[in-house]
Amino acid sequence: MQSSHADLQIKKKDEDYDDENDIAKIIEGTNEIQIYEKRNKKMVKYFVKLNKNPIGYTKFPLGCRNILIGDKLYISGGRDEYREYPNVLIFDRKTQNLKRIMDLRVPRSYHTMVYSKVFNTILILGGEGESSAEIFDPVTNRWQLLPELNIPRSNLIFHCDSPRGILYAMFGNEGSILDNKYSDVIEFLDLKNIKDG
Repeated sequence: MQSSHADLQIKKKDEDYDDENDIAKIIEGTNEIQIYEKRNKKMVKYFVKLNKNPIGYTKFPLGCRNILIGDKLYISGGRDEYREYPNVLIFDRKTQNLKRIMDLRVPRSYHTMVYSKVFNTILILGGEGESSAEIFDPVTNRWQLLPELNIPRSNLIFHCDSPRGILYAMFGNEGSILDNKYSDVIEFLDLKNIKDG
């Protein structure tokens, strides 16, 4: 990714805001998923059975991230006191089934997980002490590596300029999130010219 320390103002257009999308939250350290249904104006709680095999853990780890796309909740990464996880799960709120899909190429926690309308897929950026980025191809059910961030960071702010096909990775925490070392770095990746590096 290319980086810039210059001030950057990104103004989202009205179509970027979708009030119909529900909001999901994983309760770290438990087996609970909460989804706020905007249409019904109510919070729905799901308790899922997390088995060490095949899920990989018995409670949602710290720093895992999730994104709700339609009725499917994608959950990725996280850490416990022993290690970081590459695990990716899908929870289907209609059937209330939870399954593990293809793992991330790089274990990570406190990363940024976003859905890109440009490619109709999920992107994962950074993580605690991590500079790698990945994109999920739902057709092949595989994660592909993207060019790395210049500065390893967690809790990034992400923006996708859809018409131009440019991804912006902004700010975040450098090093351990407990150090409170905040980054002022803005990097961008031109997805249309990704083969040129």
